[in-house]
Amino acid sequence: MPADALVTIVEARQRLTELRERVGEIRHPDGPSQVSLVVLKYVAEYADRCVLFLVRQNDLLGLGAFGIDRTNETISSAITKLKLPLVRESLLQRIVGDGKPYFGPHDDSILQSCLYESIGQPAGSEIVLLPLRTRQRTAAVIYGDFGTAHTHALQTESLEILADFAGMAFDLALSDKQHDSGRLAPLETPAAIATSVRESSPMKREGVVA
Repeated sequence: MPADALVTIVEARQRLTELRERVGEIRHPDGPSQVSLVVLKYVAEYADRCVLFLVRQNDLLGLGAFGIDRTNETISSAITKLKLPLVRESLLQRIVGDGKPYFGPHDDSILQSCLYESIGQPAGSEIVLLPLRTRQRTAAVIYGDFGTAHTHALQTESLEILADFAGMAFDLALSDKQHDSGRLAPLETPAAIATSVRESSPMKREGVVA
């Protein structure tokens, strides 16, 4: 077997093991914040900068981030409470509406004028937008880009699989809370989710939500 083929097989097995571990972490979640954090960490294994947004009626609210900007400053403080408006026919509105992941280049004006104004323009236009859905709606969106690095290959299938599991885990966590309280359980507050991100263990890339 050629050496490059062997390397590919080893890498594929490693990614499968990582995916299995992440799925295991959200199999019995303590709450939606744990689910969001696990997926955010997994995306950060591929992208240099990752941001977690809570979906609200008219905008996306920044909750936490991993990564650095062009000046080597963490992007977390710029993300906290950042709002991206959900404008009709925008890329973000489409992702929230249809709940389908997006991987590829973009020219979205909201990302350009709002997000990049806060964290700086990435070197390339390739991005990741990964929606986390409950049965009723898209609850959160994870954004990822490659910062100052050149775009590299993404394991899109793994990301989509984990996002699907995350949606089921969201529903499970909310169902458990509803069962315990005897009433319909809302998603956790932005502050609760942000706290979970802030208290997460250090990652290979510097930057946690402030």
